[in-house]
Amino acid sequence: MAEAVQPRKRRGTALHSMTGYGRAQVEGKHLRVVAEIRSVNSRYLDLALKLPQGCWSLEAPLRKMIQKRCSRGRIELAVRWESLQEAVEPQVRLHLGKARAVKNALETLQRELCLTGELELSFFASLKDLWDIQEHGLEEEVEALQKAIQEALEALDEMRRAEGEALSMDLSKRAAWMLQELEFIRQRVPQSSENLLARWRERVQVLAAQPSLDQGRMEQEAALWVDRMDISEEILRTGVHLERFLQVLKEQPPVGKKLEFILQETHRELNTMGAKCMDSEISQKVVEMKAQLERMREQVQNLE
Repeated sequence: MAEAVQPRKRRGTALHSMTGYGRAQVEGKHLRVVAEIRSVNSRYLDLALKLPQGCWSLEAPLRKMIQKRCSRGRIELAVRWESLQEAVEPQVRLHLGKARAVKNALETLQRELCLTGELELSFFASLKDLWDIQEHGLEEEVEALQKAIQEALEALDEMRRAEGEALSMDLSKRAAWMLQELEFIRQRVPQSSENLLARWRERVQVLAAQPSLDQGRMEQEAALWVDRMDISEEILRTGVHLERFLQVLKEQPPVGKKLEFILQETHRELNTMGAKCMDSEISQKVVEMKAQLERMREQVQNLE
């Protein structure tokens, strides 16, 4: 069984986007090899190679070369070549034996069936199996081909790295903003709980005139109600997730899937917080944070 190819570890901790483009051309002994490669978002690594006819034997090593540089994304590689000596006539190998056999068979057919007509050069010219054009192919330029793809991959990697750094900076700012909003909510919680309890006491006073009402039991129910509305645990877990998010942004890529999971858990905590909260200001902050979180999730989906 072939050994699994491990993604190449990059220097530094810069994040990489899954979107990019790279192009390179290298001159070999007889051909100029042009390699173009582009990548777009994908949950997994998906390679699509478009190679000239006769170069399929090179597909496996080329796939390994790309897998060492990329771990996620839809990667499309196209390779073409141009002759360095276009004015030089290629050698043409003519299969005279095949041509004679075709001519003799047609003459026999004409004679036996009493057919009319003449065999012309244009007819034989239309039979592509009668000759081969001897040209230099990419299989003779493996070194140039590998170098062209390597340089195209480096250009692609540079573009992905630059976009990844921009995304990382933006995501860091958004996460920091969410932590600030979370701190506002944390400071608002005691006042919110006191307001809830005060409203409950007002309702209790209205009902206190009823002789059958157990005031002690009502106060106990009020405390339990306020406790059910408490969002301190959700605030704590949301803060932990956001701090972890900022840490992962500095880790060695690939980290895209890990970041997606952290944002998914953060969204879960915000949903619970919004459902439990009965304070208008906190509810507004939660709505704003969820909107910000959705924009972050869209950006993270573009990270490798």
